[in-house]
Amino acid sequence: MKRILIFTNHFLPGNRAGGPVTSIANLVTLLSDNYKLIIVTSNIDLGVDEPYNEVIYDKVVRYKDFNVMYLSEINVASVQSAIQELTPDLIYLNSFFSTFTQLVLFSTVTKKVKTPIILAPRGELQENALAIKTLKKKVYLTLYKLLKLYKKVHFHATDAIEYERVHKMFHVDKITTLPNVPKISNTKARSKEKNSLKLIFISRIRDNKNLLFALEALANTKHTITFDIYGPIEDEKYWSRCQDKIQILPQNITTAYKGVVSPAAISNTMQQYHVLFLPTKTENFGHVIVEAMQSGLIPIISDQTPWVNLEENSAGYSLNLNNIESFTDAINALYEIDEKEYTQLSASTILFITKKLNIEELKQRYVKMFDTQIYKT
Repeated sequence: MKRILIFTNHFLPGNRAGGPVTSIANLVTLLSDNYKLIIVTSNIDLGVDEPYNEVIYDKVVRYKDFNVMYLSEINVASVQSAIQELTPDLIYLNSFFSTFTQLVLFSTVTKKVKTPIILAPRGELQENALAIKTLKKKVYLTLYKLLKLYKKVHFHATDAIEYERVHKMFHVDKITTLPNVPKISNTKARSKEKNSLKLIFISRIRDNKNLLFALEALANTKHTITFDIYGPIEDEKYWSRCQDKIQILPQNITTAYKGVVSPAAISNTMQQYHVLFLPTKTENFGHVIVEAMQSGLIPIISDQTPWVNLEENSAGYSLNLNNIESFTDAINALYEIDEKEYTQLSASTILFITKKLNIEELKQRYVKMFDTQIYKT
């Protein structure tokens, strides 16, 4: 069985890094019968100083259903040592800008690493994403192009937009477009009473996730709404602005910050709500959106995700961020519909996402992408 080494910044038992952790967990679960998959990651969670106390470091261990090496130090020596020890047939890099990616790619320049590499940018090359820590990213991109590191990898784009972005930036054609692997879920349609609505925001709290926008849209509704917020606070200044907005929300809006929820608890947490309200500025895939739709929640999201044309399919709302009133209108409409209408909408949302996610076909496409790189001559 061929061996694939996956480098990713953070992994379970961490619960603060959001979608990237879910992406890798789902991918490994899907392909575990086809390959020996080993995850190499940090021994600390995102935004935390203390290392995990329930795992062993610097050797491959079994965590739940995954083979993982938690590195106590991330540097050239530790990364090259992991590769030499584990002798992979393929390396999969789950980020464009991560330290892992930089160390692996620069090791190809010194010819310490000669293994085929697939690189998944995970939306990090989109304009909105590049606007964060701009100078640092520009410096790396300059070195990346100067050293022609793009010639060392095959890119994995998760949608057509990312494909075009990679193609335009690096003038390469070695790109495979495949969506992220979703979590498999089977849920029945949900229900709610007329003139009631509970909304959930579940994401990292930072500017591009657009919590402040969500609060502003809520401020314009006259209905009695519950809005609960889950997720790690990554940007304290941004969260402070959100807290200021929460303080002046009208009394008909009940809002609470519920802290961080573990990936395993997300589905059960969602069952307490009717709507996922997540108007992100950009989203490469949106695992939480998919899981919400699979759970029968109605999404109110922006049109900056792969999940668009929702209204036409009676599967929620994918709206333009330039029109905040449309988000308020969607909230009002969902508040006012009765149990029968909501259940029908919930059922059509589940049907929509189920049709979009053809798991067996997706698995075969991933196998083809990996095998093409492993066996290329």
